[in-house]
Amino acid sequence: MRITSINSANLIEEIDKFNPSNDSDGTRHARHWYVIYTKPHAEDLVQEQLEKRDIPVFLPKICEFRFRRHKLRECIQPLFPNYLFARFTIPDEYYDVKWAKGVKYIVGSGDMSLYLDDSIVIFLKEQVNKKGLIESQHNLKYGDKVRVLQGPLEVSFRKVLTPRGG
Repeated sequence: MRITSINSANLIEEIDKFNPSNDSDGTRHARHWYVIYTKPHAEDLVQEQLEKRDIPVFLPKICEFRFRRHKLRECIQPLFPNYLFARFTIPDEYYDVKWAKGVKYIVGSGDMSLYLDDSIVIFLKEQVNKKGLIESQHNLKYGDKVRVLQGPLEVSFRKVLTPRGG
């Protein structure tokens, strides 16, 4: 499989043009990437709603193959169902995002929204191909054992239950 690389410097410039914004009292607030949890199958709707408000959104998608009506068909799905990334300022644009049609909540801890490091979204954007999709980068099969190297499941072994991408 091929990864189409996007120049990271261009992505950083794209991000910087949205950062920072000025509040009505002249206070500067930085735009950060946040994870938005949506209602089921509402990712595209939320993306459209936020983009209408000039809020940058990233909704990574993948191509999966599924059986429909006894035929294997190509399906384009969100990489993270019910989730997308939005870049906005708190408090300036918080309610524009929170009350957008299709949004359940902004991911965080309690009442506090937690933002992502820009490098996470940059990395995901670099994985997007010319069709706007993130390609599967593995040769895993059902039942293969995998080891998680970082994160909450670190040093645990898991079986592949539903391989993506075929």
